[in-house]
Amino acid sequence: MRLTEFFLKKPLNANLIMVLILLVGGLTLFQLKRATYPTVQFDILKISTTYPGASAEDVEINVTKKLEDELKGVNGIEKIKSNSLENLSLIYVFVDTDADDIQETKDDIRRAVDRVNDLPETITEKPVVEEMRSANVPVIEIAVVGRADEIVRRKVARDLEEEIREIKGVMSVEKVGYRKREVKILIDNLKLSEEYISFNEVIHAIKSRNVRSSGGSLESYLAEKKIVTFSEFQTLPEVKNVIVRGNFSGDNITLHDIATVTDSFEDYQILPRTNGQTSINLLIRSHGNGDIIDISEAIHQLIEEFEETIPQNVSIVLVSDYSRYTSNVLGIVKSNAIIGFILVLLVLILFLDRYSALWVAAGIPISLLGAIALFPLFDIDINFISLTTMIIVVGIVVDDAIVIGENISRHREMGKAPYEAALQGVKELVWPVTITVISTILAFIPMYFMLGVTGKFVRQIPTIVILALVISLLEAITILPAHLKSSPARQASASQLMTRFQNWYQNFLLRILKHPVKTTLGVFALPIAAILLFSLAMKFILFPYTDIDMFYVIAELDEGTGITATAEKMKSVEELIAHIPKHELVNFTTSVGHHDMDVYGGSAGLHENWALITIFLKPAAERDRPSEMIMAEISEKLRNITGFKKLYLEKYYDGPPIGKPVTITLVSDDDKLLQRTSQKIYQFIKTIPGILSPDIDRKAGKQEMRLKLDYHEMARAGITVAEVAHTIRAAYDGIVASSLVREGEEIDFRVQLKPEQRQKIAVLLELQIPNAMGKLVSLKKLATLIPQEGIESIRHYNGQRSITVTADVDTDIMTAVQANQQVRAQFEKEINALPGLRMIFGGEEQATQESMQSFLWAFICALVAIYFLLTALLGSFVQPFIIMAAIPIGIAGVIFGFFFHQLPIGFLALIGSLGLIGVIVNDSLVMITYLNELRGDKANLSLQEIIHGSKTRLRPVILTTITTVAGLIPTIYGFGGYEPFIVPIVLALASGLILATIGTLVLVPTLYTLSYGRTD
Repeated sequence: MRLTEFFLKKPLNANLIMVLILLVGGLTLFQLKRATYPTVQFDILKISTTYPGASAEDVEINVTKKLEDELKGVNGIEKIKSNSLENLSLIYVFVDTDADDIQETKDDIRRAVDRVNDLPETITEKPVVEEMRSANVPVIEIAVVGRADEIVRRKVARDLEEEIREIKGVMSVEKVGYRKREVKILIDNLKLSEEYISFNEVIHAIKSRNVRSSGGSLESYLAEKKIVTFSEFQTLPEVKNVIVRGNFSGDNITLHDIATVTDSFEDYQILPRTNGQTSINLLIRSHGNGDIIDISEAIHQLIEEFEETIPQNVSIVLVSDYSRYTSNVLGIVKSNAIIGFILVLLVLILFLDRYSALWVAAGIPISLLGAIALFPLFDIDINFISLTTMIIVVGIVVDDAIVIGENISRHREMGKAPYEAALQGVKELVWPVTITVISTILAFIPMYFMLGVTGKFVRQIPTIVILALVISLLEAITILPAHLKSSPARQASASQLMTRFQNWYQNFLLRILKHPVKTTLGVFALPIAAILLFSLAMKFILFPYTDIDMFYVIAELDEGTGITATAEKMKSVEELIAHIPKHELVNFTTSVGHHDMDVYGGSAGLHENWALITIFLKPAAERDRPSEMIMAEISEKLRNITGFKKLYLEKYYDGPPIGKPVTITLVSDDDKLLQRTSQKIYQFIKTIPGILSPDIDRKAGKQEMRLKLDYHEMARAGITVAEVAHTIRAAYDGIVASSLVREGEEIDFRVQLKPEQRQKIAVLLELQIPNAMGKLVSLKKLATLIPQEGIESIRHYNGQRSITVTADVDTDIMTAVQANQQVRAQFEKEINALPGLRMIFGGEEQATQESMQSFLWAFICALVAIYFLLTALLGSFVQPFIIMAAIPIGIAGVIFGFFFHQLPIGFLALIGSLGLIGVIVNDSLVMITYLNELRGDKANLSLQEIIHGSKTRLRPVILTTITTVAGLIPTIYGFGGYEPFIVPIVLALASGLILATIGTLVLVPTLYTLSYGRTD
């Protein structure tokens, strides 16, 4: 109380502190970086290894298995998943979040990868270890398009990249579709055979000709000169005239005699197209400390300036600006917070005098800006989570100020002097209010310990709430009473509306408290009814997505379809997308060669027969139709396009990377059993109503032509398997014989067969293999070809082969949990009876289980912590139960609220419900403490005394509820802009609090009557 007295006597100090908080908070707010999400480490490492020309099985045996075996010795790994594809090995290492030292485990993983030194010689680059994190999401995507030659577009893209890299906060710029310069030396195998020349000779001749080497210094009395052997290629004719074989008579054989030499580019791995035009796309990512909105604005300005300098037949398209999401959310939060503040102020004016209402409401900006001033100390920035939390805080932080402000007003209404009223008003409630703040903090603290990726994304919420509540408490017992003491000298009076409501409430209590048992049973019927309603008519969806601004078209053609043919086939789909009205469509991009949708870096590898179209819609507020209607129209039209193995739509799932709703992985060393069982599950899933886009990750790959080598004949000819493999790789995949740097760009010289000859099996058999004596032997004398079905990819789970079946669900029909339950019921017994076969449910199913377990644990911990706190405060084992009795009523309110708004309950609704506990306890505690004060040392209270005490505390209880709900309503109904992803967390808090308050006003007097009442 000394702190309150100090500020009451020296109100100027209160004003100075208030101004300081507002200034520091305001300055900090403008300096905080803005991002889409908090920087979250997923504790997943991706290990990528390129193995040129290798089949999926070769990659599995020679790369993936070796790396996995080494990784098994690392402590602190939860699981390892891998994908062996043609030319590529991808391994995902999931670090155990319970490991003693997570960073040490990550370092051990990197060291284990470095220890693997027996990878095939043709792997020229070390495995790349990358950490997957939320910062991997691009900020902006730009496309360079136009009718100009590729060399011109490349230069524009390269120049633009260099300019972008200079922008503060930019971490990386990834060029997609930017092909490396390459001189292609296309060998004619017939001429090679006629001249009795091997691929090795050609490669050696190019390497030996393209040389630049320093050879020491030429010293003289006057000067010292460097000796340089300079024989680098300067022009294309020089390459053509390379002598492959010569003799003393001058009969030389040059490259021109046996090959076609062209200045070209490397083959496309991913072929991007933007709005139907071939493009070079730039993906810009920011540093963890970069402000994405500042970066976006700088890039916008750069593009405007850059367009004035580029050729007329080249243009720059801003494909997507991911920062606009953050800007929109920031604008929505700002608008709704202002509207919410105004509503709170109006409510306070309605129930309190204007002067008191103004200073009580002032606690909102003081608490928010005070918390923001401390954000840098806790590494918190402006992002989706922090903005959402501040919306929640708008209604909560004013509660303690309302309770104290109302009590000061009550003492003023009793005729006390301003100083005495302020001091007495704080003194009576300082401890109850402090306990209510602590109880709210205790409700949020368990969020720190929530598991999984979703738990990491919400870890900032409790920190922000705690900071805001502590500052609001300090403001309520120092700054607020100092201002209310200086209120006008006139005597305050209660509003007529409040007086009428108090009289009605008094009469209502008089009726129900005569039948306390019936009243209690009637109130507790609400949660029972809510549970029945949820089980019969509602769904739990971890992250429900509605009216999204982005979606995909997934396409797959027959295996073996080349990337150019796939791109040509996609034009019909692009034409369909291009007909989306301009007021709904921003842009669309096509990526031919993959259909990876994981913005955090997950990949299924490159496939020339795959394609992905990403459609960027305008924000929901700017469109006439919801995205679901647009997608339904596109989906219907896609059915008329033929020639695809798969062609379907998929939503962009914003938020944490949790995987598909249905993700079922089978693991076994018995590959035949694995394939047979996975096909049974895949076929069953296709029959479940509500299943969308079912898929299985074990698919037939390209047709393989396997060489059956005659080892006896090879031994006679003096040829090794390695020499056979080297020649075939040079002929078909090509080998970079040499390279040089021109204008800062490396140019490779690639030797391989002519395209038309690479298509003929007969040419393969005629390849000449050199032996140790330099003699050439035709491949057909050493081997025969056996056609065989190839495997597209081979996946492992903790080192064992695995196959995963995935699917989306139509949430109008069923949820992920329901779909997985059907699969579990159908196959669990069968699979458990098969030794060596395991079925693992992942994706949304696993994330849902983790989230529910974390929520239940957090919920129970919050209840226990609050109970012990209240027991210590009240000195009673019974009264905490009376206070907490309204919690199930509040949870019922959440269920009823979501049912009324026709929304599924998800993870964010659970987070709102967790925060709801503390707010509910606040209201009940305010009423209980006053009833205890009236009871004093008496054993019981009369009904009239209980009614009087409840009536006295009606105004603060009603005010805290109405102001909290008023602060949330603009966000729920989008008065200042609508953001569907935010709505569940604020709707849970508002709807639960409304019903819980009704329960508090009924249950606390009723249960108090049962425990401490007496018959008059």
